[in-house]
Amino acid sequence: MKRACCPHQMELADYEAIHSELSEIYRLRDAATLPAVMLEAIRRLIPCVFCTYNYLNHFTGAVAVAYHPVEWQPAMEKIMPLMAPHLGSHPVYRHVYEKGDGSPHFVSDFVGEEEWSRTPFASALETIGIAESLIFCLRTSGQELIFIALNRAERSFTERDREVAACLREHLTASFENAAAFTEVRALALLSTRALEESSHGVVLVNGEGNILHANARAGDLLQRFFAKDSSWKAVLPETVRAWLRRQHGASTLPAEAMQIEAEGSLLLIRSAALEDNRFIILLQESNLERKAFRLRELGLSKREAEVLHWVGESKSNFEIGKILGISSRTVGKHLEMIFKKIGVDTRTAAALRAKVASPD
Repeated sequence: MKRACCPHQMELADYEAIHSELSEIYRLRDAATLPAVMLEAIRRLIPCVFCTYNYLNHFTGAVAVAYHPVEWQPAMEKIMPLMAPHLGSHPVYRHVYEKGDGSPHFVSDFVGEEEWSRTPFASALETIGIAESLIFCLRTSGQELIFIALNRAERSFTERDREVAACLREHLTASFENAAAFTEVRALALLSTRALEESSHGVVLVNGEGNILHANARAGDLLQRFFAKDSSWKAVLPETVRAWLRRQHGASTLPAEAMQIEAEGSLLLIRSAALEDNRFIILLQESNLERKAFRLRELGLSKREAEVLHWVGESKSNFEIGKILGISSRTVGKHLEMIFKKIGVDTRTAAALRAKVASPD
């Protein structure tokens, strides 16, 4: 079984501390309330003066920020106009844009103290008493950047802090993806019960043993098609899904990522979230990979290049695409270099747009 990260400085107590936070991190919440929970957990695990959750949409220009403690919001909003125009030149963010690497980094990974001191970021942060930041991303796509920044008054972050952040990042990313998916379903439910029943998403309510308490029509169809050999699915979840659900909500150090099932050119993503009274809600989402990849191949791409471009269009990072396709993130990068040349673009954002236009949902 793959571990969430490779320990160097972390100790058993660090893993136990992270695990103690997971029940709250993975509790069913919408995308609006999750950031506050994330930031509280982060500060308990990696002490800092304050930390922020930051959302940037490159297409619309939308920006959203959450702070913990919230008392730091006025100070940060006062200096943001000094930093925002230069965000693309920030050493960490520049690395993210160029490499798609959202793993935890310090500014000192890329520039020396003297060079950093001459930037608008250092001078602005100095006015509020901040000397160092630890930054990692939850989403790095052509359209969106979602990152978390931990801030201290002295240069005291350690490799242990980086490794805790790396382990925690995988769980936070999985929790964020779950919240985003379930927020969409919750919106449908608010419209009407009929909308939920007719949704393109499959929704299943189960108890702790995996017994199905309710499933909408779409869920029944997806379970029948993807688990046709499991004749008992109408009463309980298929055994493979039950085993996955136990791992998601049991004593595991692995992130609660979506389960992926491929069949006949389609991909089924399965997510879960805990409710009260030992009940769980299961979300089933289908993506027709073969159809979309076929359309993208008309751009002159190979089958693998079409698959990579498809996932770029779905806002996946190189690391995430590599996991989905079973290849390294470096190989994904090589495919992207060839894709850029073939479709005549220079940036990931332009490639994602081309994918959306060539293969609309």
